[in-house]
Amino acid sequence: MNEMQGKNGGANAALHDALYQQISSSSDEAIKVALGLVDEADKAAQKMVAECETLLAAVSQGTEQIRSELREKMVEFATVMRDYSEEIAAKNRAYVEAARSTTDMISSHIEAVRAAMKSVAHEGAPTAAHHAAIIDMRQALQ
Repeated sequence: MNEMQGKNGGANAALHDALYQQISSSSDEAIKVALGLVDEADKAAQKMVAECETLLAAVSQGTEQIRSELREKMVEFATVMRDYSEEIAAKNRAYVEAARSTTDMISSHIEAVRAAMKSVAHEGAPTAAHHAAIIDMRQALQ
């Protein structure tokens, strides 16, 4: 019986060794495949990082260009608005001056009419002074 167990034990050991070798070999192969996949994933990740860096650089450059153009347009807009504001201010000054001139002219006409009325009121009949006042009033109104 010992002999049988010895033979069976040897056969079992051989089977055990064969299975161990097969499992070890399969494990080694699986590890190699896994490491290969890890290497491929690492390369893909590095490629994606490089592409992202390229895209980021392009976006940064585009953003800076947009900022630069925006600054230029803002300066241009500010210049146009300043010029427009100065033009409006000049027109307002001209309007005020024209209004003053008109007011002065109207005041002058009022004084001429008052003088004519005063001269007519003091004298019942038209006189040379009355006619002179009327002429002065007409000239002032022109």
